[in-house]
Amino acid sequence: LKEKAQVKLTIDNVKIVNRKINFIVHSDGDFKKTDILAALVQKQVTTNVKAGENSGAKLSHTNVVRTFSRQTTADKNEFGLNIPLGIANDNWQLIIYTQQKNNLKITGAAVYKPQ
Repeated sequence: LKEKAQVKLTIDNVKIVNRKINFIVHSDGDFKKTDILAALVQKQVTTNVKAGENSGAKLSHTNVVRTFSRQTTADKNEFGLNIPLGIANDNWQLIIYTQQKNNLKITGAAVYKPQ
C-alpha cells in the first residue's frame, strides 16, 4: 500500500451460533467522520448458466458479498451478521474496513477467516 493505515482494526470475541456470527471490532487511530463496514464474503462461487446466450457456460466469482453492515466508527463496535445457508466454513471470510464519510477513502482494514 502507498499509505500507512490511519485506523488499526482488531477483531475480537468472535462467536458463531446458529448460522450467525457475532463479533467486536476495536478501532485505534484517527476514525473521526468514518463509518466501519463489515462484509461477510463467500470466497468462491460457481454458477451454471441454464439459459440465454451463455447457456451451458460455467461462471466463477470471487469474494461475493453475502451479508453487509455499516455503523459509525467507535472505539468498540459490535456486529452480528447472518451466515447464509449453503456456504461451507472454509469458503467465507469477514472483511472489515473503515471509510471516510466525505470522500469514501478506506482508512483501515482487517480480515477474519474461520478456522
